[in-house]
Amino acid sequence: MRIYVEQWRPTPAWLELDSEQRGKFMAQVGPDLQGVLEQGAEILALGAADPTTAHHVGKDYFAVWSFPSLELAREFERGIEAAGWYDYFEQVNLGGQAIPFEALVERLVEA
Repeated sequence: MRIYVEQWRPTPAWLELDSEQRGKFMAQVGPDLQGVLEQGAEILALGAADPTTAHHVGKDYFAVWSFPSLELAREFERGIEAAGWYDYFEQVNLGGQAIPFEALVERLVEA
């Protein structure tokens, strides 16, 4: 299982759109998201970031996904890019294979 974490905040271009334009854009992105969900992706969590979190990364929103394969995660990335998401949101992503705690500790020790 691959975990994928998105963190983003709106750009000035998004803030310049009115609510109708924003709604149209989000409706356009919806089918792309639905497509990866139908192929086994899962949204584990969505939310607004708490700016009082220690070492806050400066983004306003987050999503945590689970993908059954790297290929599907890449398909998701291509779809979001093609939809124009990054025209409206400044975003950082983090993804990787989920591993057991002990394996992570071992990697940290051996690093």
